[in-house]
Amino acid sequence: MGIVFFIFAIISEPQIRNSLRYVTHQDSKKVVKGLRAIYQARTLGEAENNLLELESTWKAKYPILVRFWLNNWEQLATYSDFPQVIRKAIYTNNPIESYHRQIRKHTKDKRVFPSDRALLKLVYVLSRNIMAKWGMPVHNGALVIQQLAMIYEERPDRHLKI
Repeated sequence: MGIVFFIFAIISEPQIRNSLRYVTHQDSKKVVKGLRAIYQARTLGEAENNLLELESTWKAKYPILVRFWLNNWEQLATYSDFPQVIRKAIYTNNPIESYHRQIRKHTKDKRVFPSDRALLKLVYVLSRNIMAKWGMPVHNGALVIQQLAMIYEERPDRHLKI
C-alpha cells in the first residue's frame, strides 16, 4: 500500500506542479482545469479523452506542457486503474511533501542561524512535532484496505497482518 502511494506521489505531484512552469499566469486557471479533468477522471478512457482534449487545446501555445504529459502518460495512467476511494487516498496522502512543507514553513523566515547546530536542533524539534501527528489514519482507511485486498488478494493480509 505504501509503495503505491509513494510511487504516485513521486510521479504525479511533480508532474502537476511542474506543468504550470510552462504556462503563463493568464492561462494557468484554464490549464489547471484541463489537468484536473485528466487526473480526476473516473476511468482510463475518460482520462485519455481529457488528455487528447488538453493536447488539442494547448499544443500550439504550450507544446512542452503537452509533450510533458504525453511522454509520462504510461506511468500516470496506472493511477486510473484504482477505484476512486484508493485514488483519493493516494492523491491526498503525501507525507514527504507535507513534511517538507512544514519544515519550510518554520525555517523560511529565519534566514540566518547562529550555527549549523542551531539549525539541526530546530529541524529535530520540528520533526518530533510533525511525527507526533503521523498516527492519524488515512481518510476511509478501512475502505481503502478492503479495495486493495480485492485488487491484490493476499498481499495486504501479509503486510498488514489482518
